[in-house]
Amino acid sequence: DGAKDIRRVSDPHLRIKDLDRDGVDAEVIYGILGASSRLNDKDASNEMLRIYNDWLKDFCSHYPDRHIGLACLPYGDIDAAVKEIYRVAKLGIKGLELSCSWDMEPMWHPPTCRPT
Repeated sequence: DGAKDIRRVSDPHLRIKDLDRDGVDAEVIYGILGASSRLNDKDASNEMLRIYNDWLKDFCSHYPDRHIGLACLPYGDIDAAVKEIYRVAKLGIKGLELSCSWDMEPMWHPPTCRPT
């Protein structure tokens, strides 16, 4: 609502004021890694990530030298991930956010790593 500074992280102009106040030159912005993997619909998941990446491009476009966005990629769908890489590159997004595991569990979480 702005009165309680809730909007500060989603408003690029307010966020820049925070960076200036804190003496920070730039920040890397990453977002919803793992959120889309909770959906049981691959198409909905991929669309959610496209929407987020579009928002990220808009957010970073106000201060492109200070807000560096990392696009989120579809998980478990190589073709969709490659397509999104090319799409976000054309948008000017400078980096990618990659997950180490589909379900966002730590890599040492059972059954991934069991004592032998």
